[in-house]
Amino acid sequence: MGLYPIFAPVSCRPAIRAAALTLALGLGLAVAVPARAEEPFRIGTSGTGLLVWIAQAMGAFDDAGVEVEIERLTSGVEGLDRTENGTLDLAASSEFAFTTRVAGGADLCIYGTLSASRTVQLLAHAGRVGPAPADLAGKRIGVTQGSVARFFLWQYLALEQVPEEDVVLVDLIPKDMVRAMRDGEIDAAIVWEPHATQIRELLRDRLVDYRDQSMQHYYFVLQGPCDLERRRPEALRAVLAALIEADALARRDPERAKRYIMPVLRLGPAEVDRVWPKHSLGVVLPQDLLLLMEMEARWLQSAGLAGDGAINALQRVRPQPLADVAPAAVQMVW
Repeated sequence: MGLYPIFAPVSCRPAIRAAALTLALGLGLAVAVPARAEEPFRIGTSGTGLLVWIAQAMGAFDDAGVEVEIERLTSGVEGLDRTENGTLDLAASSEFAFTTRVAGGADLCIYGTLSASRTVQLLAHAGRVGPAPADLAGKRIGVTQGSVARFFLWQYLALEQVPEEDVVLVDLIPKDMVRAMRDGEIDAAIVWEPHATQIRELLRDRLVDYRDQSMQHYYFVLQGPCDLERRRPEALRAVLAALIEADALARRDPERAKRYIMPVLRLGPAEVDRVWPKHSLGVVLPQDLLLLMEMEARWLQSAGLAGDGAINALQRVRPQPLADVAPAAVQMVW
């Protein structure tokens, strides 16, 4: 008897498959049961994770053969919460936020960077705070605790010889900081893009713009559970390969890449042109990432902000997945 394909409405096909399986089992025939499809790879990032959004818009994840679900987060601190509780596979955060969480005992590791960024800005109400750093004394400053902005605020105040105990720190997530600045609930805010631009647009000529990061960058890193490379090795490598393709596009055709991120950042062309140079995009593992993490861990210890502050930065980096995809991207000495 010849074999012919069975054509049926989609709604009928599950029943047909079930009937065929029952018949085959009844006849003692061997049946190949399709393997269950792997769950989507879940990534979380704020707007700062530009390469993630570019990769999604250009179809790089699909091209790499990996199904990815991306969640927009408010901050890297939220991303750390989500990878630690297992609801995300990877999330983006600053290396400082990562170091803070690991110093507190989290079992998380870094798989690569997305950028070296200079987006943290310290802004104040001109009607409430004067232009000199000393004018911040006694003022309420919005900051996201555990974020890199917290470290940069301490550093800025120390360099300007303003005792940190002379200011009032108000713990807010970035979107709430924009509202609090608008409503006058805080006098100043240290925050990153696109929230800094939103504050600028609200206050316009009523704004004091302080020197913020002291010309230093922070790394936006991809972090996740340390056993991720064992549990989902192929998906992890495909994700890294897709992000490298997004980086190549951003270098080759920056105008196209900017168009991809405008709806993500909710900024117009002029604002995106201003923000773009603040990010040095790159999926790498650079040597100075370790130095930054170790310096920040020592500060956390001295400030009593996260456990004993002691970490082995090298043990918190998983280089092999990135090395398998792009060997030259791993620049650390092991």
